[in-house]
Amino acid sequence: SETLAGTAKYEADFHLFLVWGKAATWPEKPPEECPEDSLPQKLGAALKGLKKQLPNGLKWNLIEAASGDKEGDVLIFPAYKRMNVSTEAGMQGLVSFLKAGGTGQGDIEELGD
Repeated sequence: SETLAGTAKYEADFHLFLVWGKAATWPEKPPEECPEDSLPQKLGAALKGLKKQLPNGLKWNLIEAASGDKEGDVLIFPAYKRMNVSTEAGMQGLVSFLKAGGTGQGDIEELGD
């Protein structure tokens, strides 16, 4: 088998993955078509203005939980960090972390190899 590491074209400062629900229930166009006040809608709103502040912007996608993931976790690449945004404080912590260029303190977990 062929190694895929390093083969993706990465054109954003950050790529975020929000752990939320099951893929079978996701709308075709998140966050617009997600239920009102859902985590994808809240994350989309929190990141909307931030995209313009980052030189290369950011991308984000929904993912299903895997081993060690919790609903509301955001996996942050290329920083290899995990934060939970299921609370307002967590959401603000993520925005602050991204504004600071991927540095900062708070409830930030390193992702393992």
